[in-house]
Amino acid sequence: MKALNRTSRWAVVGALTGMALAGGAVALMATPSSSPQTITACIPPGRNAVVHIASPRGTCPNGYAQLFWNATGPRGPEGRPGPIGPRGPKGATGATGATGATGATGATGGTGATGATGATGPSAASSSTTVVTAGAPGIGAVTAPCPAGEVAIGGGGSDSTTAGYVNGSFPSVGGTAVASGQQATGWTVKFQNIGTDVITAYAVCSS
Repeated sequence: MKALNRTSRWAVVGALTGMALAGGAVALMATPSSSPQTITACIPPGRNAVVHIASPRGTCPNGYAQLFWNATGPRGPEGRPGPIGPRGPKGATGATGATGATGATGATGGTGATGATGATGPSAASSSTTVVTAGAPGIGAVTAPCPAGEVAIGGGGSDSTTAGYVNGSFPSVGGTAVASGQQATGWTVKFQNIGTDVITAYAVCSS
């Protein structure tokens, strides 16, 4: 048995092809070789030869020439990238996400500038007190009038004993209780059960 080198292998293949073209009876019978990666052919002598694939042991009978070739060829080069496909349709709107956690409280801001000084308010009005005293038996009524140009802002009265009691004390105009919207010009007090007591009215007046 004789193995062929690379050049002899190609020569044998060419010879087999030529024999087929010339009408020679060349047949190729294949059985797997001992290696799954290599195919071994057994070429008998003579023109009208039947070429055999080696037995599973990868050996040929005596007088046969051996021819080897790979069962699987080398990996070819990587192909070029294909063209970019068309743009797909717009997807549906996703569901609304959950509300995020509340963020941390921010830092306290700086103190603002001092505001402008407000306008000066009006000065307090001056006030004076007018005291009027009078005495009469039975029901007594005394009015303490304010000086001209002043108004009553308060008042009251008193009895010289504890026998009498007050049954009226009010701002007045000419001894009559003021109406809504009027300015009081005095203060009137009324006492009952005064007998001979002296009753006194007080008016606090302001300009």
